[in-house]
Amino acid sequence: MYEQEPVASVNSSQDNNVTEPDQSPPEPHFLDAETIQHAQPAVPLSEVRYRRLWPVVLILITALAGLAGGLLGSVLLHAYRNSADEGHANVTTTQTGNQPSGQTAQTANAQEAQASSNVSAEQTATNNVQPGALPSVESQKASNDNEVNSQESQNSSAVASQNSTTPQSDADALRSALNDWIAATNARDINRQMSFYNHTVNAFYLTRNVSAAEVRAEKVRVISRASYVDIQAGQPAIHISPGGRSATMRFIKRYSILSDGQTRAGEVLQELRWQRMNGNWKIVSERDLKVLQ
Repeated sequence: MYEQEPVASVNSSQDNNVTEPDQSPPEPHFLDAETIQHAQPAVPLSEVRYRRLWPVVLILITALAGLAGGLLGSVLLHAYRNSADEGHANVTTTQTGNQPSGQTAQTANAQEAQASSNVSAEQTATNNVQPGALPSVESQKASNDNEVNSQESQNSSAVASQNSTTPQSDADALRSALNDWIAATNARDINRQMSFYNHTVNAFYLTRNVSAAEVRAEKVRVISRASYVDIQAGQPAIHISPGGRSATMRFIKRYSILSDGQTRAGEVLQELRWQRMNGNWKIVSERDLKVLQ
């Protein structure tokens, strides 16, 4: 049998590096005095962040200030230019008003020349007039004066004619017609009553568009049965249309009628509508607006 050779340990190199128990650990390394003198002090992280941030903030503030300054400068410059333009326009207008343009001056010169020529022509015509022609010129002037006076008198007549139909005169005429209409009713004079009505009445109390004959028949029916009629009217309120062709009259009417031994009395707000027909006022509507009593 062969003798076995001793087997070398694989971990011999590792065993060589193992520190012996009796060996002391290496001493710590300390900085020398020169290194400590040039070393930077320790700074907290919050201060480091602040120091990195303030240059950015400063740049932003500077940019905003520059932008605001530029905007303010542009506004001031625009305002200055506008004021300068207005001043220039005012100066131009003043100069234009004080100094006439070439065309205006030419027009003025032409007008002066025309006036001079007219004066010269008039003087020439005056010098050439014969003594015998003077009476005809004076007679022509007198004829013109007569025509002017005639025209003025015609205008005065027209104005007087217009004044005669003023609203005040129309109101007076309507009041007079109302008084005559009431007097004819109290006198039970049918013919005189009907003289105030148009040939067609648009509204007659509760009926509409009735003829004068129908109105007459109703008047005859009421008066033939009545032995006594008393109608009184208060001060009328009159409204005349702008054209003066129609008018509305409202007043308080008190009536008392004795018929068949019975008396009917009351008080109503009555309305009469008038229309001008051939220069005369005619009733075209008669109705009661409200029963007061």
